[in-house]
Amino acid sequence: MYDHYNFDDATAYQIELAKRLKFEPLKKISIIAGADISFNKNSTTMYAGIVILTYPGMVLKSFALATYETSFPYKAGFLGFKEVPALLKVWELIADKPDVVYSATEIKNNAGEMLGFALRTKINCAPVYISAGHLITQEESLEVIKKSIANYRIPEPTRMAHNLVNDFRTGKLKAGFHEVLAPLTLF
Repeated sequence: MYDHYNFDDATAYQIELAKRLKFEPLKKISIIAGADISFNKNSTTMYAGIVILTYPGMVLKSFALATYETSFPYKAGFLGFKEVPALLKVWELIADKPDVVYSATEIKNNAGEMLGFALRTKINCAPVYISAGHLITQEESLEVIKKSIANYRIPEPTRMAHNLVNDFRTGKLKAGFHEVLAPLTLF
């Protein structure tokens, strides 16, 4: 998808996408998703997963997994060009789209504009960095994350996606969409 981009093209595309972002209040949040990527060092295969949960109940409803081959090189600030195509492939497997999706991301702005929050979710742990995405406000992003923290530093949807993707990468799970018939309650 982005393999033909060089870093100048990628920079221009990032600037173009940033201009399209809208930070608007959500009307209702009832379904959220967490996403993660895993890969083996020196491999071009990306393992991607998205988990779908009820909100605020944090009940796992379903998850989807897929692989994607990429040749886009790693460079700080350009990780999305390597990982997003794999996540988009998983996104296509999900029929009922969630109200909010989140995953880990870098926060940078040379102009000094507020991009998000640093939330310390546990004592003696590094903070979680939170920034709004498309069609959600900074404050709503913070509130969703606060309600998604359980026993670990990172939000449950992201943690659950991380665990499932690593099980997928190691052969314990198969690619595709998986419905959870007996939902697992996280809290």
